[in-house]
Amino acid sequence: MNKKQINVVDIGEYRVGVGPSGACQHRRVNMDTTDRVIRCIDCDAYLDAFTVLYRLRHAINRELQKIAQEKEKLAQLQNTSRHLIAAQRVEKAWKSKTTVPACPHCGEAILPSDNLGSQCVSKELAEQKAKTR
Repeated sequence: MNKKQINVVDIGEYRVGVGPSGACQHRRVNMDTTDRVIRCIDCDAYLDAFTVLYRLRHAINRELQKIAQEKEKLAQLQNTSRHLIAAQRVEKAWKSKTTVPACPHCGEAILPSDNLGSQCVSKELAEQKAKTR
């Protein structure tokens, strides 16, 4: 039972629970498949099936939004770490005794004496050019 005080008032045939606004949020429910009723585990109130389904739908949508946001964050992290992975590969190739990295476009060897990174081009223009290939 909920620890907040709820007073029950009899009005003719009706019994009305009167208590603090939002005394129970009915977040934990039990679905009785035999009697086909839904009751709140915390306050033992009978609940409307439509209301429970409606709240469940909203809860699922919130969780799906959280998952989509996490997927987007992960994709951003993967994109930002690509340059680090490329730099690690180049460094590994330069540390090798038998190989040097090669340009992925023309296949020419890239030597440390070539001063890789000393000249830069616009990232936006380079990406546009790569799309047209």
